[in-house]
Amino acid sequence: MEADRRNPGRWQRWLGVDSMELRVKPTVPFVTKADIEATANSLLKRYQEREGPLEEPPVPVEFIAEDFLGFTLRWEDLPDYDTLAFIDPNEMEICFNLNRSEYFDQIGPEYSTAHEVGHYELGHFQEAGAQLKLGLMDEPKQFLHREEHPEKYGSHEFQAEYFAACLLMPRWLVIKEAEHFNLLRWPGIYALAEKFKVSATAMAKRLEELGLIYRDGKKLYRNKQEATGQRSIF
Repeated sequence: MEADRRNPGRWQRWLGVDSMELRVKPTVPFVTKADIEATANSLLKRYQEREGPLEEPPVPVEFIAEDFLGFTLRWEDLPDYDTLAFIDPNEMEICFNLNRSEYFDQIGPEYSTAHEVGHYELGHFQEAGAQLKLGLMDEPKQFLHREEHPEKYGSHEFQAEYFAACLLMPRWLVIKEAEHFNLLRWPGIYALAEKFKVSATAMAKRLEELGLIYRDGKKLYRNKQEATGQRSIF
């Protein structure tokens, strides 16, 4: 029932009131990366309080979305090929584009699921009641996750994308698991990424952000100083 309490739009439908549906916020305020990570950690904390400690990867993001938050995950032939997935908080649905099955066959639906959950947890929707500023009714009720997203929603997309990285690759879990892999060789990065069910690119980016590696093109180093020292030798 937690998801229903967090979603006033759903309560309004049960009461027969249609004017309070949720729509995408036209703009979202600036949020620091630390705050986005804290939001992802808060969701993981709530999940662990109910289901027990998360001791090893992968993060069960589909279970979190369906069983914990109350979303229905489904697949549909969407006419817009560029759309990977969308979230509709009014129907509590996350829908994946069946026409992009080759994309999901390569990387799985986990990252897109976490991305859509990010829109929900970060409050990118609000009630479209009469008391809200003019123009909100023109905003969509569904948030489309496209490969090329309109610049208007750039802030929404950045926040949701970073949320997904923090949710699927929690800081403490990555640091713990990274000890068992050679992070200075790409096969080690690929193996670690497979364990977390993310792409090697996403894992390398997260590892660098956590200060566990430094990337110079395709070359991997322990830190920037080591990379600079290598270049100065040659």
